[in-house]
Amino acid sequence: MAEITRKELILALMASNGSLRLSGLDLSELNMAFLDLHSVNLFKANLSGANLSGANLKGADLDDANLFRVNLGGSQLAAAMLRRADLRRANLREADLYGADLSGANLSTAVLRGCDLRRADLRMADLSNTDLSGANLNSANLRGANLRGANLRGSDFRGANLSGVSLSRADSNNVEEISSQLSQAILDGDTILPDGSRPSRPVADTLKNDSELSV
Repeated sequence: MAEITRKELILALMASNGSLRLSGLDLSELNMAFLDLHSVNLFKANLSGANLSGANLKGADLDDANLFRVNLGGSQLAAAMLRRADLRRANLREADLYGADLSGANLSTAVLRGCDLRRADLRMADLSNTDLSGANLNSANLRGANLRGANLRGSDFRGANLSGVSLSRADSNNVEEISSQLSQAILDGDTILPDGSRPSRPVADTLKNDSELSV
């Protein structure tokens, strides 16, 4: 149960002049659809099950936030900070995450269909079993990320850093220009390569530790 109502939140936003701090608050299940929450501090806030569809969260601080099963469909999250956030089962369909920092975030089973993830930081993020079909990951940093079982059909990985990425059991059929970096990915016999073929034998490179993965 959220600690405040939608009306109370709107009044607080109007009085804050863009410097509202909601860190650590319980905002679970709250309807915040289409609200202007840009640059709001939501560090460690509980937003599980909340409706943030169409909301403006550009530059917001969502580090370590609980975003389990949150609805962020069509939201604006450009340059937002979501480091180590729990985004399991979240709906991020067609969300704008340009330049967002999702390093270490848990996005397992999330829906990111048609997302703009250009230049996003997804280092060491858990993207296992996510739906990334049609997503734009141009120049994104996915170093050490887990894409095991992800749906990558129609995604754009041009210029993305896939060093040490696990694509085990990922459906990467039709992914554009990804093959040049697959030599550093973890593959198995269930991986579908960009040309529709499968690797002749598993490649099991050991992921580097966090310090080696830093840029």
